[in-house]
Amino acid sequence: MAPQSQPPLAIFVLAVSVGCGTVGSAAADSCSERCPVPLGMNDPVTATQSQLCLANCRRGVLGGGDSYAAVAISETTYRAGVAYGEPSREQAERNAVASCRQNNGGADCKSVHWVANSCVGIAISRDDKAYGVSGPENSRLAAWHSALEYCRKFGGRHCSVMATPCSKDDSRRASALPLPPPRAGLKIDPQLVGEWFIDMNPGRWIWEIGSGGTYQFHSEAPDLAPTHAGLISAADGKWTLNATAGVADSDGGTYQILGRDKVTMTGKLGTATWRRVQ
Repeated sequence: MAPQSQPPLAIFVLAVSVGCGTVGSAAADSCSERCPVPLGMNDPVTATQSQLCLANCRRGVLGGGDSYAAVAISETTYRAGVAYGEPSREQAERNAVASCRQNNGGADCKSVHWVANSCVGIAISRDDKAYGVSGPENSRLAAWHSALEYCRKFGGRHCSVMATPCSKDDSRRASALPLPPPRAGLKIDPQLVGEWFIDMNPGRWIWEIGSGGTYQFHSEAPDLAPTHAGLISAADGKWTLNATAGVADSDGGTYQILGRDKVTMTGKLGTATWRRVQ
């Protein structure tokens, strides 16, 4: 049996008791009507989702402007799918399953978590047949840390974050990853630290380079260029990059600083001039 990816239900029961406060019967009835009903003791995912929904509803989080995100996985291929920027839980879960199947997930792709007005992360260790899914988080980085924690807790020795979608992400574009935590020992030219972009009409590509030897790349164009993040080193006009999250990627080449706000980078896709995001 595959390891469960969800945080213990007790955590979410506690969240309900802390977050609800005093709720009148009319409000309680209204929330009960809007939230999924657990199918029984053998369906912990649905029970967890019900508790999350009730907690959010009774705190007033769920309203007319809600948006939803969901993650899905195949427990035979350990391929994942995500959906975000959706107007309903049902649509988010349905599209996450479709995304999983399009990602070579197979017929057993299933939704394992959904969130409203927040972020969610999923991390996978395919060699160990383990995965972890965060609870609803208020940032991509928090979703990153939580997904890795649960993946390792459920037996993953080589866990890698696949995605950290937030419910309000634009569904027409690839969802971003956060800048990973710093990694000691990697050299970074301080002139390269920051956010850079190149125009991809309509839209642009974003490349963020941190001072701690990590980076994140995502597209803000409707081309669905794959998102990735990981480790980078750059010094003396040469750079290398290795993705550790999102799509697998590696690259490298040369760079030339053209003043404070421009840099020419040469890599496997050719040569491009990136400009600093102001």
